Amino acid sequence: MWIPDVYQGAPTVVTLIIGSAPKFAAFGMAIRLLVDGLLPLAIDWQQMLAVLAIASLLVGNVAGVLQTNLKRMLAYSTISHMGFLFLGLLSGVVNGTVDSNAAEAAYSSAMFYIVTYVLTVLPAFGLIAMLAREGFESEEIADLAGLNQRSPLYAGVMAVCMFSLAGIPPLVGFYAKLSVLQALVASGHVADRRVLLPARGEGDVFRHAADGDHRVRAAGCPRRADRQRGAGADPGPGARRPDGIVRRCHRARAGHLTGWLPSP
Repeated sequence: MWIPDVYQGAPTVVTLIIGSAPKFAAFGMAIRLLVDGLLPLAIDWQQMLAVLAIASLLVGNVAGVLQTNLKRMLAYSTISHMGFLFLGLLSGVVNGTVDSNAAEAAYSSAMFYIVTYVLTVLPAFGLIAMLAREGFESEEIADLAGLNQRSPLYAGVMAVCMFSLAGIPPLVGFYAKLSVLQALVASGHVADRRVLLPARGEGDVFRHAADGDHRVRAAGCPRRADRQRGAGADPGPGARRPDGIVRRCHRARAGHLTGWLPSP
């Protein structure tokens, strides 16, 4: 849980570096450690990866909905994306052995997912850095209000990045998530109670309620604020607009989430 604090506290350029390149190294290290080194213990580490995957999806998406800082929200988004990566990694070993077809589908989908994530999050952080100006960093979601009016290109790039991270078709993020889920189903782990089902039932409700919600919120607020505000003075890119439009957007999204939660 140190990732949100690091993402928020570090300069945006530093956050861009630590939020991209190390993910490739982590993927390679996981393959070498789990598949090459700990294959005889696959039944054990598959269950641990399943629990970590569901926990990452729950924590990343549910906590991400509550964030108002854009960099902190992307940090929780990273946590949820690592959950999808874990699902791809645990799909390559079936019954303690490496099945060539299952392994190819699983590890290629996991690699495709991590590449897609890095290539999507890079322009998002780059845009945050470009919107910054002397003495001010455009880090709050409220800072994006009116961006579509001031710079439609920047608003369009941010919307595409957020929609792709949320897995909205036909963007590449959707196909990355789909490939991981296809590999998971093909491996048979969805029906294996020893691996996935103990955590799956309780995780699906929360994940589908929250997944993409905070990223769609960041993508939609710039244009929504334009429509409600109408024509007005242009304070320039990155200027803070302390009106209540985005705050109402946050409360509406939180209300949408609580409507999905099971009643006691």
